[in-house]
Amino acid sequence: MDTTLKSVYPYVYVFTKGEKHGLQNLTIVGSKKSLDYKKVIGQHIVKVNEGELILDGDTKIRNLN
Repeated sequence: MDTTLKSVYPYVYVFTKGEKHGLQNLTIVGSKKSLDYKKVIGQHIVKVNEGELILDGDTKIRNLN
């Protein structure tokens, strides 16, 4: 989703309400303008590196090829 959104929006942000690790809900935001994410109360920014997978607790990856 991150890569797809970045093909449409120049700014993509991934937020979480809780801790930055473990199982959690994510909010993904695409925007045409830069967002001052430090002003988003109660949310933490999550850095997603290019090619990194965000998986849920039930996802089983056996072979990506």
